[in-house]
Amino acid sequence: MGEEHPYTLTRTNNLAMTYSKLGRYNEALELQKPLLEVSKQVMGEEHPETLTCTNNLAMTYSNLGRYNEALKLQKPLLEVSKRVMGEEHPYTLTCTNNLAMTYSKLGRYNEAFELQEPLLEVSKQVIGEEHPETLTCTNNLAMTYSKLGRYNEALELQKPLLEASKRVIGEEHPETLIHKNDLAMTYSRLGRYNEALKLQKPLLEVSKQVMGDEHPETLTHTNNLAMTYSKLGSYNEALELQKPLLEVSKRQVMGEEHPETLPRTNNLAMTYSKLGRYNEALELQKPLLEVSKKVMGEEHPYTLTRSNNLAMTYSNLGRYNEALELQKPLLEVSKRVMGEEHPYTLTCTNNLAMTYSKLGRYNEAFELQKPLLEVSKQVIGEEHPETLTHTNNLAMTYSKLGRYNEALELQKPLLEASKRVIGEEHPETLIHKNDLAMTYSRLGRYNEALKLQKPLLEVSKQVMGDEHPETLTHTNNLAMTYSKLGSYNEALELQKPLLEVSKRVIGEEHPETLIHKNDLAMTYSRLGRYNEALKLQKPLLEVSKQVMGDEHPETLTHTNNLAMTYSKLGSYNEALELQKPLLEVSKRVIGEEHPETLIHKNDLAMTYSRLGRYNEALKLQKPLLEVSKQVMGDEHPETLTHTNNLAMTYSKLGRYNEALELQKPLLEVSKQALGEDHPNTLTYMDNLSIIYHDQEEHKTIIQSQRHIVQPPSSSPSSNKTVLRSCQATTPPTKGIAARAREAAKQKIHLRTTQRQRVPTPSTSTFSRSQEQSGGNNAVHLDKGKRFNYK
Repeated sequence: MGEEHPYTLTRTNNLAMTYSKLGRYNEALELQKPLLEVSKQVMGEEHPETLTCTNNLAMTYSNLGRYNEALKLQKPLLEVSKRVMGEEHPYTLTCTNNLAMTYSKLGRYNEAFELQEPLLEVSKQVIGEEHPETLTCTNNLAMTYSKLGRYNEALELQKPLLEASKRVIGEEHPETLIHKNDLAMTYSRLGRYNEALKLQKPLLEVSKQVMGDEHPETLTHTNNLAMTYSKLGSYNEALELQKPLLEVSKRQVMGEEHPETLPRTNNLAMTYSKLGRYNEALELQKPLLEVSKKVMGEEHPYTLTRSNNLAMTYSNLGRYNEALELQKPLLEVSKRVMGEEHPYTLTCTNNLAMTYSKLGRYNEAFELQKPLLEVSKQVIGEEHPETLTHTNNLAMTYSKLGRYNEALELQKPLLEASKRVIGEEHPETLIHKNDLAMTYSRLGRYNEALKLQKPLLEVSKQVMGDEHPETLTHTNNLAMTYSKLGSYNEALELQKPLLEVSKRVIGEEHPETLIHKNDLAMTYSRLGRYNEALKLQKPLLEVSKQVMGDEHPETLTHTNNLAMTYSKLGSYNEALELQKPLLEVSKRVIGEEHPETLIHKNDLAMTYSRLGRYNEALKLQKPLLEVSKQVMGDEHPETLTHTNNLAMTYSKLGRYNEALELQKPLLEVSKQALGEDHPNTLTYMDNLSIIYHDQEEHKTIIQSQRHIVQPPSSSPSSNKTVLRSCQATTPPTKGIAARAREAAKQKIHLRTTQRQRVPTPSTSTFSRSQEQSGGNNAVHLDKGKRFNYK
């Protein structure tokens, strides 16, 4: 028949479609490109078969993540189809739908919406309201509403759509199962995880009965059910589904390198990560990234997502520089491939900013986050959930820069918007409420924090359950506020059962469980029950070393806290044995100028001071203060703390004028920056009075000694004078003790729940080619993890 015979062309097209279904998109492409050229020559550029070949080539480009190339074919194809077949021809409607899908993949959701809304109306008129294609158009429009953050509008379409689908094509039809799955996804985005679960569990059973346990659609529904379990904090149940799912996907159905197998590998890694099993996540993610590069290309959106997820795991392991090495070029690639304003590019920008923040490079984070927020407002809207997240993250950076009032100015309206847009009980709204409470706490407004946290905890219990990891975090934060208010027993009543639940639910060695154990130890310490604190901290440090490594930033924090407990027990040399090598490791791992390194240096100086080795303390504190000014600014709360500590060391050395030169302006700055009633300001005021008091006492002693020519050898007054002189060189340390971080750091106690997000490049919609009735799977696969800042 020859290479150019129509039958040969049809066979070539069908082979290409088979390659595509197998995920072998490059092989499909090698057939489709010359096929299109031959079809144009043999049958003409506007022949229906040529249009079909054009559409299928565009779909392959889309599958390869080459969305702009797909767009270049689809836009003129739609115009030709309108002219040749008519605006209301079913094929023209298909071309319109596919063009909308490509806009959506490019993050151009408004352009997709502008096509889909009239498309749905035409489809209803031409082929009927309940025609399967009309139902697909309805579902796709709902998905676009969802991507625009308009979840309730999506829900208004999906609920009647599902009922119509059941009635028209049957409850067990694969398309009905897809519509049910997508409705579950919308419930999930609204934080209504239990409602999603009620749909997904029976859906999976039906899929197994109708299509078989190992059918690709059944595997997709298994994956989605696992993701819902994960969102509910039921990580072990997610794991029980994901591990065999991955094996089946590799072995019997698709193969290790199939595009559908890759996201399942990624999702299993995400679950390991949520369980704190970061090394196991890493073992999956590193080869996954290499396979993704080979199969889909280095610049495919899914490959970029996997690169981002690997960076997140490095970050969780405290390997921030390795994360940075991936994220910086990833952002540049995303800008070039998907565009500077694509939602995924915004996500990459956000995540890079988060890594800078973890490295203590808050100004660099800030420089990314401010313009990011403005772009997000313009591209996806001021009240889109992602924009709200970017707002919250910028507020957290203001907070880390000590600019608490600026953080507050963002967070208060943010919380109101979140309540209005996604609902008062949505998990994201609860996070925004928690973070606002944290800012109040940092401002010393503990009662205002408490007013938010108590009802927040009750809602979290109702919505997510008493034992959900997020509920445990909110419980811990409430306990920390009680502790700061001096209500230590109330804190203890929350923390002791919390620790037991955390051990049972996420495991004894999970990083979050270690944090809860640390914070319980801190409360014991504040109650003066140092030995009980010690009993928790010593094994905690050993577990942290085993789970996260000797040099992980969290392990360094636990080391420092144990040292501070030794110090409170008067075991200063044991404290010193931990702190000196700790400081060297901290310098090497996170850098000499990282805020945490400065804290470790400060605490080592405090131990020297307690040992009476004031000059050694001074050698650390003077350069420490200068670095703190350069890195965080003269008025940052941490800089003010370091100023206070240096002043107290001068005072202990009897260098009162130097102490006063620091303490007097410090008090004024603290009043302006933190407020007159902030606990830190009150401490600085107290310490200033101590310096004045000790200076006057010192003057009195000196004057009295000048009047003594030859003191009697056994005079009681002489003994008193000598004793008072000793007291004058060791003034009361109430102020220092109040600011020696009470054997811990607020960065552990007041954990903010900032998110580092990974988008979901897989769509929940159907970009159908003319030859395919199935389309893309209705899944949200490459889901990244939301990471907590501690």
